[in-house]
Amino acid sequence: METIERIGSFASLPRYLELRGHRFALAPGMDLIQCRYEEDRLSALVAMRRARSRAGAEWLAIGLPICSVQSIQLRAALIANDELPIGGLAVTNGVVLVRQTLPLVGLLSSHLDHALATLVRTAAELAVAATRAATDPDVETAYRYLFR
Repeated sequence: METIERIGSFASLPRYLELRGHRFALAPGMDLIQCRYEEDRLSALVAMRRARSRAGAEWLAIGLPICSVQSIQLRAALIANDELPIGGLAVTNGVVLVRQTLPLVGLLSSHLDHALATLVRTAAELAVAATRAATDPDVETAYRYLFR
């Protein structure tokens, strides 16, 4: 069975996803890959975008949607960023994302596997908290203070 030990560049991500059995869509010319990531009964939409540092190094920006920006208390998001096990919260086009960036040079596929699995679990926990806060404002959940 073919494997990829090191990711190394954004161009090698489609092969990595194929070998892991993930179906994906590559946006032409946009340096954006979207896929559905399945992990231990969890499923999440994952967007992966190429990013470059000022020095020209290639990075991978991973984002998973949580809720609409109207559902969150933005000041509380600053506190949550310090408490999340991975990544940070960001707002893009009115959607709150949990986001993480990783350097592509030298990135081991096992490290990307671990980062994706942890991001999916974190996004699921945040999405559940957002949904429960919307349906039952008095419920106590992890990160409850984030949501209106």
